[in-house]
Amino acid sequence: MALQPPGQLDVAMAAEQAEPDSKRLRCESPAATAPQPAALPEAADMAGAPPTVASLEAADVAGEWYLSVHPEDVHAVKQRRAVPLRMYAATRKTYIGLREAAEAADERAMQLFSTDSGLARTSLQLLKIRFSHRGFSCYAMRNMGEHYSFDTMFHKITYRGDRTGTDYGAWSWHGDLPLVDFDEQGNLLMITEWIDR
Repeated sequence: MALQPPGQLDVAMAAEQAEPDSKRLRCESPAATAPQPAALPEAADMAGAPPTVASLEAADVAGEWYLSVHPEDVHAVKQRRAVPLRMYAATRKTYIGLREAAEAADERAMQLFSTDSGLARTSLQLLKIRFSHRGFSCYAMRNMGEHYSFDTMFHKITYRGDRTGTDYGAWSWHGDLPLVDFDEQGNLLMITEWIDR
């Protein structure tokens, strides 16, 4: 994988299409035996408007995480409707690091993009990610295989040498992070929104 600094994403990436339905996350549920919808709902098809964080009812929110995005990459992320893992190739990370607190997401982004001397913390764009309970369990149980040392797609980062028991609120996401995702039955698994600051 070639190293690409922030803002220099492959032009072809922006033209890539969303994953085909056959590659969508498969989650077993009681509804799995129910008749399947003809097609998964697209963002524009849901009640005439794109889904929002409010589309996920408060009772179904498993948790909220944050990711600070380099300002030069925001357009590509919005166009692709996903945060591509390769944005972090220049930082030598094999995952996208999510944080439980917005301030921690900003702090981590400043560390990762420290080679960009003109980057100001206030220029970072904050992405809020919410998972439904179904989405959290699907992503936390999906094994990523040998290439990722059999880690799950989404898991809490722990540090082997840390004996303090400190919870750093750090989570790793392996793969591209979609801005909205549904399972095969059309259930909302995750939704994101850009936070104005």
